[in-house]
Order: sequence, then structure tokens, then C-alpha cells
Amino acid sequence: MASSEAEAAPSFYADVLPVLQQNCVDCHRPNAPDVGGITAPMSLMTYAEAYRWAPRIKRALESGYMPPWGAHVQHKGTFKDERYIDDAEKGKTVIAWVDAGAPEGETPEGASPSESATLLEDSKEVSGRGLTGWWIGEPDLVVEFEQPVHVPDSVQDWQPTFNMPVPDGAHTEAKWISKAELRPGGPWVHHIVSSHMGVGVPGRGPFTYPEGWGVLLPEDPYITTNMHYHKTPGPGSAVEDLTRAGFLFYEPGDVIDYVVDTDLNFTTRFVIPAGDPNYEVKHQRPFEEDTYLLSLGPHMHLRGKAMRYELEYPDGKMETLLWVPDYDFNWQFLYEYEEPLFVPAGSKLHMTWWFDNSEGIPTILIQRRRLYTELDYG
Repeated sequence: MASSEAEAAPSFYADVLPVLQQNCVDCHRPNAPDVGGITAPMSLMTYAEAYRWAPRIKRALESGYMPPWGAHVQHKGTFKDERYIDDAEKGKTVIAWVDAGAPEGETPEGASPSESATLLEDSKEVSGRGLTGWWIGEPDLVVEFEQPVHVPDSVQDWQPTFNMPVPDGAHTEAKWISKAELRPGGPWVHHIVSSHMGVGVPGRGPFTYPEGWGVLLPEDPYITTNMHYHKTPGPGSAVEDLTRAGFLFYEPGDVIDYVVDTDLNFTTRFVIPAGDPNYEVKHQRPFEEDTYLLSLGPHMHLRGKAMRYELEYPDGKMETLLWVPDYDFNWQFLYEYEEPLFVPAGSKLHMTWWFDNSEGIPTILIQRRRLYTELDYG
């Protein structure tokens, strides 16, 4: 006879499934989408899969390694696809479920075991993210390098510019982009910058625009991309990169109200003092005309520690737009607003970066770092 404690333990379908749906299975699924060169190593789409990985799930939650999301909890409800698992969900739900032996519980509405195995898959199809390996779903257009790019043994940092060919007959007239996704060829791709594809960095998903917002892709035979390759040089370290990009377009006749642009705000004029564990760098960006912000994308290198965006309105009022207290180079998210944020002319965006150059940081890293922030506006 089951004890009262066992009877009260969380179960997969009643308690854990909603947490996985909200925070995990966009990535942890078969044919997992590429997130800036990163793919999830296992699927958590079914009870059997979640049960198998239950101890790992517990450790990832206890350590804070998962779910990855840099924005402070004060921003909860502000950005799309946010991933916040609060202490109650961690301790009283998921971790308690693991500690209780990861019970399955009753399937919703009496579904059979075979039917229950697809519940997570069905729940995610409504978001438009199928099992194609692309976050945006099956693209209307896919472009890639004509030949793999050879990154030689001797390369540590290399920033070439390439023209990525558009397949013959695949794009014969200008079209408005509604979604764009970059798929780096591997972890050696430090970042990608393209006016049409957006910015690709580790951990970042696609650019998705609200209805009526878009970027025009002309009928040119090539798309220009600026690549930044970074790896440890040495014999046998050469790689072949085949970066790809996918696009979804608006239908002919759809009305485009706002043209989206990507604004790269960066500063390079600083040197981090040796041993400084909390070096601060500031930068401002004035708005000379009314603007809508669609997203914010902080970017630093391996010494990056924290990042904050603050908006100063014309009347002097200050608003914290984004606070990332524990920046992780491996998870450089694009924080997309649920609704575009109106910024009146005369406002100023204040950006503050903090860097850790203390002795605990590997000496292989250089002290002087170039950093970018990206924000989309229309």
C-alpha cells in the first residue's frame, strides 16, 4: 500500500509536463533545432525519456545550469519564450518528482501509453515549431556556402567576409522576411553578422518579426555575411565550415507597416586593468526619431560578467530594459519583446558592461575585448 507521502508526490503528466513544455522541449526534442551552433544532447519529449534522464535533470536544476536564460527575474513576462523555473517549481515539483522515483501518474484524459508518448510533440506543434531541425519551421529559402570554408590549423581568430550564393531560381523577386535563422557550421563559429540574416552567436535562436514588420531581401544572387571564426590553433585543428541560413517570407499582398533594421552599438576604446574583477564600461546611444525596439541582444567575450540596458526618456525618467547579472558567453540570447517597445525621440539608451579580469580567469584570454550589443528597431 502506497504511503501518503508517495501519493502526494508530483507526477509526470500532472506536474512535471507543464514545466518541460514551458522551459525545455523547444530544444530537448528529436532532430533538435540548432541554437547558434548548439543542439540539445537528449530529448525530453516523452515520459520514458524524461524518466531516463531524471537524475541529470535534477542536477541541472540544482546547479542552475538549466534552463538557460540570462535575464533577471524582474523581467518575467517581458520577453518571448522566457525560461524561468522558480524555486517552488524546482524544489516542490521537478526535484521532488525525481526524489520520489519519477512517477508517471495518470495520463491526461485516459490517453493510452502509446498516445501519451506524443503528448509533448502535439503540445509544441501549435507554436509552429515542427520537428524540422529549424526553429522557424520548414524555411521558404535556404542558403549556404557554395563550398565548405576551410579554417586552417594556424587560425585562432579570423574574420572574413563572404558572399553566400542564393540557389538559381530559388529567389527571383524581392520578398519581405518574416523570420530568419542562422545555423553555424560548428562551435568554431564565434559569430555571424548579416544585414538580412541578423546576428548569429552561441545560444541565440532566430530573428522573428511581429506581423506587419519585416526586412526586404532583394533578388540579388548573393547574401553578404561577415564571419568570425575562433578556435585553438595547432596541428589537426583545421575545420570545414558549412554555415547555413533559412528564411520565411510574407505572402504576396501582405502589408508591411514597419521596416526592421539591426543597430550594432559597440565600443572598443577600453583596456581592462590586470586583476580587476569588476571593470565597468559605459556607452550611450541617442534616439533622434521615434523608434520601436523589438529586441535586445547583449554580446561580450569570455571576460564578460554582467550587462545592463537602461532607457532615459526625454523627461529624465529612467527605465531598466534589461539586466543580465550573470552573463554567459555560451548563451547569448536575443531578448525579444512580447510587444514592441516605443521609444520617443530624444531618449537615450545607456549600456553598461562589467568584466572580470581577475587571476582566476584563464591567462590564455586577451585583456582587450571588442564588444557589441544589438537591438532591432523599426
